[in-house]
Amino acid sequence: MKNLAISFLLFYAYGCLFAQTPTSTLPCSTPEYQQFNFWIGEWDVYQKGKLVGTNEVKQILGECVIMENWVGIGPSRGKSFNLYNIQSGEWEQTWVDNVGGIIRFHGSYADGIMSMVADGKTQDGSHIAYKLTFWDNENRTVRQLWEAKKDEGEKWFTLFDGLYKKKSHSKPKN
Repeated sequence: MKNLAISFLLFYAYGCLFAQTPTSTLPCSTPEYQQFNFWIGEWDVYQKGKLVGTNEVKQILGECVIMENWVGIGPSRGKSFNLYNIQSGEWEQTWVDNVGGIIRFHGSYADGIMSMVADGKTQDGSHIAYKLTFWDNENRTVRQLWEAKKDEGEKWFTLFDGLYKKKSHSKPKN
């Protein structure tokens, strides 16, 4: 009986030791996962001073993924899923849209700039390269420049140059 009591006490003490161990931090809480947080928010998006759409960008899946929900003024709709890939040490974005498009970008963050590239195919099957750059501006806006080129020696041409401004949620005055 004495051995049984000692065994029980040891088992209980062992359980208490681990019960008091602090829980680990979230898996995506390291600084690398926070690099693209400047893009999170509800945005009005302008091109050449004209409103062209809205974008809701938020963290999902335990703050491991940044999801974009683009709604253009016209029929344009799209979503992207962005995450830091700890294995490759790169950021990855998968963009999908309402015309069946999919583009897989990869890149890195440095000095307030997120830069990504991707290879793809045009509708006729020829090669196209994409470059996507986001600037974290000091005035709390974000600039997004999306460029492309079809041939290696060619210059980049602009597909989209947008300025993100935080949506105002103020109530109208009576």
